[in-house]
Amino acid sequence: MNRLPVTAATALVLSVSAAAQITLTPLGTVNLDSTSTAANAEFIGSNPSAIAWNGTDLYAAGFNQSGGTENVAIVQVSNALTAPTFGTAFGVQSAPNLRGYSGLDIDAASVAAAYDNGGNDPNGIAAYDLAGTQLWGKTGRGGSGVGFDPGFPGGSAALGQGVGWATFGSGRRRLQNGTTGADIWDGTNGMVIFTAAGTFFRDMDYDDATGDIWLREGNNVIHGVRSGDNSLSSLSIPFDPADEDFIAVQNLAYVGLPSQEAIFFNDRASTAGGQAFADVVKAIDASGAELTVDWCGFTAPDGVGAYDFSYDAASSTLAICDFTSRDVYVFAVSETQNLDFDTNVGAALGITGDDSTTPVTLGFNFPFPDGTATNSIDIDSNGRIFPAAADTSDFTSTPAELVGQTTSIAALWTDLTPTGTGAGDVFFRTDATIAVITFQDVTEFGGSDEFTFQIQLYPDGRVVLCYDNRVPTTLDSLVGLSEGGGAADPGSSDLTATAGTNGVTTVYEDFTSGMDLIDGCISFTPAGAGWCLANDFPPPPVDGTATTLAQPVQTSLLFSPDGGGGYIVAKVPATFVDDSSLSPVELGTGLGDDALTATQALGHSFQGPGGGTWSSVRMDNNGVVHDGGGTETAGDFNPSVGDLTSDDSKIAAFWTDLSSQNGSLRFATTSTQTVITWENVPQFAETNSLTFQAVLNDDNSFQLNYRDVSQWTTGSGFTSDDVLIGCSEGGGAADPGESDYADYPIVTAGNATNYEFWDASGFTFGILDDLPHIQPRLISTATPQLGGSIELGITGLSTVGFGHTLLIGFSNPNIPLDAIGIPGGVLSAANDVPTPLAPVESTFSLPVPNDPGFVGTLTVFFQAAQFATETPLGIVLTEGVQIAF
Repeated sequence: MNRLPVTAATALVLSVSAAAQITLTPLGTVNLDSTSTAANAEFIGSNPSAIAWNGTDLYAAGFNQSGGTENVAIVQVSNALTAPTFGTAFGVQSAPNLRGYSGLDIDAASVAAAYDNGGNDPNGIAAYDLAGTQLWGKTGRGGSGVGFDPGFPGGSAALGQGVGWATFGSGRRRLQNGTTGADIWDGTNGMVIFTAAGTFFRDMDYDDATGDIWLREGNNVIHGVRSGDNSLSSLSIPFDPADEDFIAVQNLAYVGLPSQEAIFFNDRASTAGGQAFADVVKAIDASGAELTVDWCGFTAPDGVGAYDFSYDAASSTLAICDFTSRDVYVFAVSETQNLDFDTNVGAALGITGDDSTTPVTLGFNFPFPDGTATNSIDIDSNGRIFPAAADTSDFTSTPAELVGQTTSIAALWTDLTPTGTGAGDVFFRTDATIAVITFQDVTEFGGSDEFTFQIQLYPDGRVVLCYDNRVPTTLDSLVGLSEGGGAADPGSSDLTATAGTNGVTTVYEDFTSGMDLIDGCISFTPAGAGWCLANDFPPPPVDGTATTLAQPVQTSLLFSPDGGGGYIVAKVPATFVDDSSLSPVELGTGLGDDALTATQALGHSFQGPGGGTWSSVRMDNNGVVHDGGGTETAGDFNPSVGDLTSDDSKIAAFWTDLSSQNGSLRFATTSTQTVITWENVPQFAETNSLTFQAVLNDDNSFQLNYRDVSQWTTGSGFTSDDVLIGCSEGGGAADPGESDYADYPIVTAGNATNYEFWDASGFTFGILDDLPHIQPRLISTATPQLGGSIELGITGLSTVGFGHTLLIGFSNPNIPLDAIGIPGGVLSAANDVPTPLAPVESTFSLPVPNDPGFVGTLTVFFQAAQFATETPLGIVLTEGVQIAF
């Protein structure tokens, strides 16, 4: 047999979908409820509509939806995440209903604000120092938001840097001097930002590195590539939904990361309530491709889709203002980390003592979950670490000990026995950026299975735990971390599913009935008072389904007398005799199991195997034709070579344990030909359907026609699932040995006994030696799995033919081919990825990535083919197989 590798083309098609590209780690929420109470000094209006964030202090501006005229303003929240303190509102404006501030931005010394009262206002665009004292005002309608332009790299600061804004109905960007408010560029000469989308500008932001401008025009996202102080080389619309120009609070923020840029915005198509945060807040790259964001378990209440965004590059944090809930959510922004086992494990520590601790020094101070920052830690031989001398080794692992003892990190806390001999040891390396602790080839106490796991520590408090694919799934163990010291026990979590711990510092999984952290890594990133969790463990394999399509092409074997008492056996262009016009006699319905029919006279002369004259025949409902004048009195359900060569002369068309009572056994004879047909006959105790014929000719040849024996199965495992095809003169004839009917022609050299025998008792899926290959077959030999493979077996492709190929396609043409000379053939697989096959028997294996995105979407079609003389067109096909997930 021949196991074939997956082709490159197929491997490319079955690729894994992309994982998250941006990670937002929740750092905290700033509640602005008090800013909506008019009696409070920090009152800014009914709801916050715009924010500016510098990594420490938050500035929020308000919107009026009181139903009448009401003040709106701006307020500073000092130390917003650590000890929020509200200042006194400034920039107070008397706003009509449904008007207010459209945008804020901040630089090192000032805050710029855009105010929209429905028309021009002396302070439509204004700047304030960080304490709230107004620096200048510019008459205009500030409906467009506002942004500090960093200028064009290499250009003139005086002509490129300042406070940028736009106004409805104008296709030019204005620019004010950031210190004085003087015009640098105005509505007559400012850079052109007009596109076919229109001029309903709502917000703007800039890429500090390039000076590129990002705009909201209505609800579109527009990108302008900077070419000079006051010019753009191109404008594009990376996000272009159906226009909703008259829906306000359409905002965005540009986020630049080391190898990724993202534009966060709110996809707000209506003002309706009940809009889910996760559906509205999106991120795209510069091309407009939507980015996958890992929110680390963060959720927000439904709202009206109104959000504002402010990114601080220095701290790499993003603030998102929720208009409806009056909250500002602050996140650390990072590119999603690859979670990989670190192969640079360092030096062996030589840990040999059972239940021992070993001190090591890190290359940095690592903050443990309780806040203790230290570079001195102890490694417990039982799979955990803690600050140096803070605890002793412990071979038991319970949640009570995790929360009650010292702060610790349990990578795989159970009773382990490192041997201290290279493999079977604990390895360690460190520098200023990482510490790696690897338990390599260790075993559970009293066990012999070796496995490896690893702890990675980072200066920012991030912890990564990795496990190889040998970790015993039977381990009783504990994985997680805790501040210890009597902390509350939050209960066991599913670490492969948990995304965030919502302010809880202790998080763990207690594996009391087996371990499932296999062949992957999990990370714990500090997120406020809790953790952001991420993992790359492969999901559990998903079973697919295999469906047989149509049937293989018909096959015919012709046994022609060789003139010396034997036969020449060849595959000939396939035929199947329609006996409906021959007045067939039904013999099978009332025939008992394992019985012979009554004697049926032939309408022509026929010399059976061995040269004796057959004037009549009797049929065995197990697929055998007997000389009607012979001595056998019963059918035989268990084919064997000994039975073939004993007793009377016989022809075995498809000798196995069959049940003709549940199908049709028919006899028809003419002056030149006798046709015996087993149609839709199942194997005993099975529900399959086999159809084949024996045709006896007056020239003493006989032909065996197979319309469909591809449904043969090992069934319930009876030895009667063996199959024999051939003929013998009987009477104790010598056994010449079996032939291979895939390798023809066969010349028996005067021997009237010729056969091929398949011993089903030795058959196992994936090993095809005993699969009857009289008709070309393609079968699924194992349950297909995501995370596993598709396994196929191909048999019956003759050695005489050529061009043996497995057709692999992603559609099913379902084209009947009888009319063009392939009897019974149906094309069931588009030939997208042809793969060569070995003749007669081969297997094919296609690895399938464990990608949940394939569930319900991936369907692959297979069919084997060859060029051969067995059909009029010279092409042979197996049945098709559809694999779906």
